Amino acid sequence: RVGKYHLPKNVVMVAAGNRESDKGVTYRMPTPLANRFIHLEMKTDFASYQIWAVKNNIHQDVVGYLSFAKQDLYDFDSKSSSRAFATPRTWTFVSQLLQDSECDDETLINLIAGTIGEGLAVKFMAHRKISSRLPQPEDILSGKVKDLEIKEVSAMYSLVISMCYELKDAV
Repeated sequence: RVGKYHLPKNVVMVAAGNRESDKGVTYRMPTPLANRFIHLEMKTDFASYQIWAVKNNIHQDVVGYLSFAKQDLYDFDSKSSSRAFATPRTWTFVSQLLQDSECDDETLINLIAGTIGEGLAVKFMAHRKISSRLPQPEDILSGKVKDLEIKEVSAMYSLVISMCYELKDAV
């Protein structure tokens, strides 16, 4: 129950929190309260994220880059003093910036660095620069383009993801 209100029998309470080792704002849970919970630790899994990202229209540049650099999906280091680091949540922020922002590249890289950190922002923007020189996915799918001049592996991941998005939208 919550106060005097009795919850229906099919209601399940779920709580989420940070570990003390995450350097988040945490308070030690009293033992009797902790004993009333099932404690599970969640881990980042790229395959699950990719399925979710495509279903939720995460920007294809984000999904393409992370398909190539899976290790960059989550890079939290509790010993680092950086306030910005990559998580599935912050990559979603990057996607929103790419979809909503019409700013110049310098402003965009600063905004992205504020979400996933400076090092990853530089890597991601370099990847975008290369992948932007690739042909349009619809031109490849229609047969207009048969050969690719750019052979950069990370760009190929983005191209494949872009073609998948194009096919998904066509269905």
